[in-house]
Amino acid sequence: MTRARIASLLAIVCAATAVAAESATRRPLGFFVDDVIVELGFDPAQKTGLQEGEILSVGLADIERQPNELTVGGVMMLVRRPLDVVAAAIVNDASFRVNTDILDYRTIGDGSQSREEIGAIFRDVGYTEEERAEVNKLLRVKAGSAFNLSSSEIAEFRSIDAAADAERELVSATLAAVLRRRLLAYLDGGLESVEPYARGGGKSASPRRELTVAVSALELLERHFPTFYTSLLRFPERVPAGTTHRFYWVKRRSGGRPAFVLAHRMEHHEADYTIAAELQFYHGHSYNSMLTLFACVPTDAGTLVLSINRLFTDQVTGAGAGLKKKIGRRQVVAAIAEHFEELREELEKPAEAEH
Repeated sequence: MTRARIASLLAIVCAATAVAAESATRRPLGFFVDDVIVELGFDPAQKTGLQEGEILSVGLADIERQPNELTVGGVMMLVRRPLDVVAAAIVNDASFRVNTDILDYRTIGDGSQSREEIGAIFRDVGYTEEERAEVNKLLRVKAGSAFNLSSSEIAEFRSIDAAADAERELVSATLAAVLRRRLLAYLDGGLESVEPYARGGGKSASPRRELTVAVSALELLERHFPTFYTSLLRFPERVPAGTTHRFYWVKRRSGGRPAFVLAHRMEHHEADYTIAAELQFYHGHSYNSMLTLFACVPTDAGTLVLSINRLFTDQVTGAGAGLKKKIGRRQVVAAIAEHFEELREELEKPAEAEH
């Protein structure tokens, strides 16, 4: 069957069953897989390999919409276990933190706490004495790509005037205040409230625009999970019942340096699918923002698992951009595929033991 024919049939199905995409149970394998193949650019011949146990991966360069986007790719596998078992294994911290060197993190909860309670969760944000180099850089920070900060945030760090033995504490406190304000703004206004990063020369980078583009480009998500798609773009205005939210601050190692991240994770579970996404709407340096998506859909051949990762960074622009993107995609896709393989081996062990 040609791609055009597959796309035509899918359009007919979607038009005739506008609600069924979110309410049908145990769909035929082709219902969702064919749509994924068409939109994400997998080779249609790989569908046979999927049924035989292959973990499929593909780079998604064709849907990149901005020069600084590194659309790492899509990874897909079939697990011959029930949806609830597979979803519990896939939608968790381990999957969302694949290929990430975590130094520290805190779960902020669903954001419903008082401002004072949320503020207290940022008290542990800061740099160690071994990370003094970052402190020194922030004391002299200016607009550019070394740190992701707004013009006003840069001014805050540069205004610090203290004795050497107090600088680390004051820089850490200033950083905690920056992260707290950014989170509170996001809780109040979602992506629309995310401040841009000052890049110098009057230029800026906008994680708000990047993540809006990343979500909007996923027509697959809009077609099969429209309420979840809308809630990603319109949080906190449009949140469907049953969707859970969690927020985090994460301290990770990025490019050999400590970096602080703010993340919003959304999950929605139904009898016939689980979908989850994480928006990293602030990252201290190295990259600007990131969207990670997982979908688990039961079919007559098992539970289909799909992962999509879209990342934005100014470090893949300019000379050699194509090569940088190719290397970046290969590294992250390989890490996700390896994680999927390990999970599937564990998940399918009980099923094999029963026979």
